[in-house]
Amino acid sequence: MNDKTEHDADAPLGLLTMLKQQLGTAMIAGAGIGLLYGGLVGLGVVLLRETLSIPALLVCLVCIGGGVPILVYAYRRSPSLRDGDPDTPRARRMGKLMFFLMTFVVVIMLPFVIRGDSLEGIEFWSNGPIPQWIALFLGAVWLIGMPALVYFNRVNMDELERGEMEFGETIGFQFFGLGAPLWWIAHRGGFAPEPDLMIMFVATVAVSVAANMYRKVS
Repeated sequence: MNDKTEHDADAPLGLLTMLKQQLGTAMIAGAGIGLLYGGLVGLGVVLLRETLSIPALLVCLVCIGGGVPILVYAYRRSPSLRDGDPDTPRARRMGKLMFFLMTFVVVIMLPFVIRGDSLEGIEFWSNGPIPQWIALFLGAVWLIGMPALVYFNRVNMDELERGEMEFGETIGFQFFGLGAPLWWIAHRGGFAPEPDLMIMFVATVAVSVAANMYRKVS
């Protein structure tokens, strides 16, 4: 019995074809979400200012008005936000997952975008201190949102997607297991700077995603 449901498994996908299938509609939806949330955040900032800026207000309203139809178009084009997927209940659930994932990224970035005068020194790519309210907010969002997204993703995968994901996760874990101790040893010996957890996290995720993409085309 072939467990590779909702996929054409007769031949591996080419890299460009796979990227187009995986990212084409998702990038359109991402643009819509960027315009929508960017407009909403900008609108909040504009309305909170003491002096209302009409040009800035109009720009925010245009972004919101442009983001909504782009999102609607993306979901009508492919409910799963992946080109070529059939319109099934599982595909629609995966499309909702993509929406929540992109929303999750926006929420994580919010404290670094909306900053008062006292927070001008805060940067996203930094190990500098941040106010406790930002740390508590981000920690709560990550602790609640990430497990929920992972669980929802796993229960809605088919066997082929689960195998691809587990392959990527295995390679990512092996990369971390090799790279983190090596960096630590090199630092202790004076050959490298102090290990940075976030650099290792980003590198591990990149390797895991690359392995997942390789499995899809192999």
